[in-house]
Amino acid sequence: MVPSGNIVDVEIKRTDEFRRIIEHNQDIIEIPNQIKKFSIDFSNTRTYTNIIKKIRREYHSADTMLIIVLTGRGPTNSYVEQFSRKLSFSSHDFKDNIRFFTADQFFFEFLGMDKILDGFYYTKYEELQDLIYKCYTSKFSDKDIDKLSSLSNELRDLLGNTGQIPLDNFLR
Repeated sequence: MVPSGNIVDVEIKRTDEFRRIIEHNQDIIEIPNQIKKFSIDFSNTRTYTNIIKKIRREYHSADTMLIIVLTGRGPTNSYVEQFSRKLSFSSHDFKDNIRFFTADQFFFEFLGMDKILDGFYYTKYEELQDLIYKCYTSKFSDKDIDKLSSLSNELRDLLGNTGQIPLDNFLR
């Protein structure tokens, strides 16, 4: 929970282990020295108005970087660029501590999951992305909800039990 009382989706502590295993193996962002943790917010929004609502939840601060991960299918790269550009012209406090990623950028370029996900789990990840996208359309069924829950749990268990990236040591 952040000082505003809101609860972020995932919080990652910037421990020595995080620096060694993840930070030094990624080059998608530069992380300022004062950052002690990351607030991760997963979102399927495609409007900057909704992004502003997320920013106002105060998930970021002088020592906390907010990473908004745009999920689902579609031209998420263009939204990352659009939201980043609009944010650069805003007057939000600590706006330099806010980043936007696509789900692929977050999982593969930032966390480096492509190095440990074999073809089977990559297929599961792709399936999860498709289900998240369907969730926001009229094509989503009760069966899809069950499958989404099952896949989410399966991938969460994989991420927590890889041994190569001991997320339990810096996830809260």
